[in-house]
Amino acid sequence: MSFALYRCFDKDGTLIYVGMSINIRRRLSQHINKSGWFFDVSEIKISRYIDEEQCRAAEKHAIRTESPKYNIQRLAYTVSKSKAAR
Repeated sequence: MSFALYRCFDKDGTLIYVGMSINIRRRLSQHINKSGWFFDVSEIKISRYIDEEQCRAAEKHAIRTESPKYNIQRLAYTVSKSKAAR
């Protein structure tokens, strides 16, 4: 079994979403049905991991360092980081 870390980019090359999944086709179809932003996606890059923990760590790092537009985790991290700076 492998785990997929996927990055979704818009037509300008801006990263708009980072996620992970065991079944990438099913997860992307869920985005198609439930995420308004998915229709802005023009490119998806996928990295594979054999270990879930490594994939989760890579996802967390990507969200924190690459600031995808629509990741809720990014917004929570940004808010908690600004509160810590006070």
